[in-house]
Amino acid sequence: MKMSNSTLQFGTFLSDEYDKLRQLVFDLDLGLWNNFQQLLRKRPDKISARFNLTEPVVNELVSYHVDLKKLASGVFISFRLLNKDFLDVNKFLMIDKKNFLFKKISYLDISFWYILKRLALVDISVSMLCFSVPQSVAKWATTASDDELYLAAIGTVDNLVLRYPVDFIQNILIGENKNNSVFQRMIYPTSNYLIRSH
Repeated sequence: MKMSNSTLQFGTFLSDEYDKLRQLVFDLDLGLWNNFQQLLRKRPDKISARFNLTEPVVNELVSYHVDLKKLASGVFISFRLLNKDFLDVNKFLMIDKKNFLFKKISYLDISFWYILKRLALVDISVSMLCFSVPQSVAKWATTASDDELYLAAIGTVDNLVLRYPVDFIQNILIGENKNNSVFQRMIYPTSNYLIRSH
């Protein structure tokens, strides 16, 4: 069966769009790791305790020689939202916007939701897996206005937790079998997401 030109063009569009989205996801993930590193350097005891980081992992992450690109992924965001309020779509419909007119938000806060929306517009299921959010949030993002996304973005980065066990970081950065560690990092979010979504 011969494919029509329009079908081929649509397939090319999806391929190009996914390439762009993978790069956006990678850039966001790398940005989150850079932010995590900066926080760890400023408040090592507090951040270590919050994320249950071991001393070898802390030493590696705060090092100025560490390559954080090894931790970033263009497939999954390495962090997920902890606060369940952020996963409640009704929250965004009930907030009085006047209370947040002068609330500061970061580029990473905004990027999290805008990239989620862009990915969800292409594929709901992929966006759910990539950002570890339920279908209700992914669907909400596809129709959310800029104002609603702005409200959702407030405090986002402060409510993120690591998506996979801390020992994965040590294995990826200083472990002997780095390829196996990367594979585990890719598999863990998938299996964990499937468990959490049931």
